[in-house]
Amino acid sequence: MPEGEFFKQAISPNKTYTINFYKINGGATTDFSIRGELLNNKTQEKKNIYWEYGTDHVKASWIDDHTVVINSHKLDVRKDTYDWRRE
Repeated sequence: MPEGEFFKQAISPNKTYTINFYKINGGATTDFSIRGELLNNKTQEKKNIYWEYGTDHVKASWIDDHTVVINSHKLDVRKDTYDWRRE
């Protein structure tokens, strides 16, 4: 999976989780993508939880300590992921 260029961060209210967002330039023939990587700040474990094609922006809002809305996609970061290829 392409890593991308870091451009935004969203930290959970209790600071347990950080989502680092990366912008991926698809080049001349494909559009931008956004990748969101969840970091558990206690264990330092990382996992990809968000992958959206066709956008170069992110709006992320935490609802509570483990639920976030990213570009209108609501995720429980303990178990959910969003991948545009699986819609």
